[in-house]
Amino acid sequence: MLKFIFFCLLIANALLIAMWQGYIANPVFEPRQPQRLMQQQAAANLKLISVDEATAPMKPEIKEPPKVQTFACLEWGTFPTTDITKVEDKLKALTFGNRQSRVNVQDTSTTMVFIPPLGSKEAADKKALELTHLGVHDFFIVQDQSNMRWSISLGVFKSEESAKQLLASLVSKGVHSAKIGVHSAETNKVNFIFKNVTGSERSDLDNLKTDFPTQDLHLCKAA
Repeated sequence: MLKFIFFCLLIANALLIAMWQGYIANPVFEPRQPQRLMQQQAAANLKLISVDEATAPMKPEIKEPPKVQTFACLEWGTFPTTDITKVEDKLKALTFGNRQSRVNVQDTSTTMVFIPPLGSKEAADKKALELTHLGVHDFFIVQDQSNMRWSISLGVFKSEESAKQLLASLVSKGVHSAKIGVHSAETNKVNFIFKNVTGSERSDLDNLKTDFPTQDLHLCKAA
């Protein structure tokens, strides 16, 4: 009988030691499991949370919609009038609608030597006769409806330096009313303007460029 009691005590002690070391869980008396905690992998990364946090319903993850790249204004050109219909036919597939427009291209890169408007055809003809007597023969009277009507053009140049050379030559001949100014004239070419262009629309325009390799697609110039 004593041996039986001894073995029972021995087994009970062994069980107590096993529970204390964490080898056997005791959900009633011992909520801690130190040995098992010691055996955790990456225990430093564990985060203790409250019961309320553990039982709270999961909040759905809200993802922000991807940002769409847009271009406020793109300009494509310069196209000769012979290409306008062809370009517009290809642009119909992109459905820009009222976000698409076209503008006439102005050539403002030339410099003009001229005598300012003289007010009437008679005054212009009189000045032309004076120029002839001074040995100047290369000129023409501007007769269109622009603000240069009844002025006399003495030459149009790509560089300002060439214009200055002509002006010096005219002064040496006695022509003192001639001036230098920027010559602006509309050409027979156009640029296409696109407003609020998305990234995908920009890609579509880039694809169209393969049919017009000499035409540049770029951001609109600041006004």
